Amino acid sequence: MADRWSQLKTAYTQTRYSIEIGGGAPCNLQPGQKSPQLDEWMQKQGFKRLHVITAYNPTSRVCSAKQNQQAMLELKQELHRRQWPNWPARNETIAGDWPVEPSLAIGGQTAIVVLQLAEQFGQYAVLEHQRGLVSKLLYTSLFPCRET
Repeated sequence: MADRWSQLKTAYTQTRYSIEIGGGAPCNLQPGQKSPQLDEWMQKQGFKRLHVITAYNPTSRVCSAKQNQQAMLELKQELHRRQWPNWPARNETIAGDWPVEPSLAIGGQTAIVVLQLAEQFGQYAVLEHQRGLVSKLLYTSLFPCRET
């Protein structure tokens, strides 16, 4: 089973996280990379931190389109209920060996509350971007091999 966890970590790191920030092409993020474009946009929006989260394919198991769409609807409703600013995004493996997952970029929240939300939707990880720093993956408590 340890091999599955290392494969998932590798897959998450080799994923492009694209955020629709307006004005044309999406802003692409990858773990371990900076994004001056996103930093500038975040500065204008007035927040220092952004997280990318999906409700698709909980526990990294492929679900039906209907299940994924329902889960994503519930995530959007939860963000609306909490009044958290969010923007459309998508997660796409660079190798193209996993289905593209619609996601949402959440602005201005702490890592702790976003990770709790991710756990509520059965997710193992979220991408965090802090203005001026490299993007990084944060693992939920559902992922047995979290980095500390």
